[in-house]
Amino acid sequence: MRNTKKIKYILLVLVSLGFIIFLVTWQSNKAQIASPTFPPYSKKDSKESEKVIRDAFFYENEHDLEKLRGLYSSRHANSDFRLFNLSNIKLLEIELPEQKDYPALNPKLNIERKNMIRYKVKYYVEFKDQTIEPMDNGEYEIYYFLIKENNRGDWKIESTGV
Repeated sequence: MRNTKKIKYILLVLVSLGFIIFLVTWQSNKAQIASPTFPPYSKKDSKESEKVIRDAFFYENEHDLEKLRGLYSSRHANSDFRLFNLSNIKLLEIELPEQKDYPALNPKLNIERKNMIRYKVKYYVEFKDQTIEPMDNGEYEIYYFLIKENNRGDWKIESTGV
């Protein structure tokens, strides 16, 4: 009879431990799924990629074309970014939204998913001559897609858009 009580006690303890392990694992997986970024970016990657966007707005205001080009991928090496008509641009907000459900960039780029990141950016822009621009002066919210070209190196702005 005593052995039966010990066995029941041991089984109860094992079942309880198993249940606790199950709950902890389930909560961990649940938290990972609800994570705001996928794949998980290091603090360094998040900080560096966000700085690229902040610097881009700074160099646009300074009309510093060469430094601005340095923040964009090689695809934009010859762009003038229409700085000739920019009066001023002000960054209002940068948000790192969920990363898992946006379309991949051009497959020809051959960029690994961990080397792509997307930000939602709100800004205000004012042009010298609004009549020659495809958009009006005002506040806009668009996405900035950043990559590490060739899956290494610094973060670069690959594209912007809705």
